[in-house]
Amino acid sequence: GRVGRADKMGLAISLVATEKERVWFCQKGIKGRGPGGRAPPCDDTRDYDQGGNCVWYDERSLLKEVETLLGKPIERIPPDMKLRKDILDLKFGEEKGDAGTSEQTGKHIEQLRPTVLKLASIETQAQASFLNLKARWNAPSKA
Repeated sequence: GRVGRADKMGLAISLVATEKERVWFCQKGIKGRGPGGRAPPCDDTRDYDQGGNCVWYDERSLLKEVETLLGKPIERIPPDMKLRKDILDLKFGEEKGDAGTSEQTGKHIEQLRPTVLKLASIETQAQASFLNLKARWNAPSKA
């Protein structure tokens, strides 16, 4: 993605996992893999190298690759999540002579906060639902 628009300064924050993460990608529509040259069914949760749809991400390693490309380390935010004062003093989203944008942006962020928190909760519920779905529908019937 990109940060900032129309020559306005932006701030990017990346959350990088400290442990490897298993990620599921449906390979539907990709030919040349799996039996008969077809992609595996989307519910195949085996690892990609075993013919399934899951890969392991090592975000720490990916971050190191990005830093190598940049030729310098990317600054880390401390555990208390507080930005340095010199960064806080920057006027994000503003151009020279663009008074009031930061205040407008702050108000808009506060207005969006409840919706973003609700979306984060829904995302967690959706992920848990997906993980439980297979077990739920594949449970042996009580006949």
